[in-house]
Amino acid sequence: MKIIIKDHLLDLAKGLDFDSEIQYFDYIVGSLINGQRQQVKKLFAAMLIEDQKEFLFEYIDNDSLNQNEVYIICIDVLFDTIEKLTNMIE
Repeated sequence: MKIIIKDHLLDLAKGLDFDSEIQYFDYIVGSLINGQRQQVKKLFAAMLIEDQKEFLFEYIDNDSLNQNEVYIICIDVLFDTIEKLTNMIE
């Protein structure tokens, strides 16, 4: 299953002409630095949950400079996802 997840993230990266998952993660942080908060949300939302966890807990956890702002944006995306799922159940 991890292979499928990695393939999905690599497909997202290649869709932006990147060669690796790390470049995709770098692009998210670069988007934040450039003030593109909606783009950060879109890029984060496109990832599978396992990729999101890797991004937040392995990649961003080591980036103290942008850590808090990235967490806030990504948590917003996760709450949107939870709300959508809750509405589907009701």
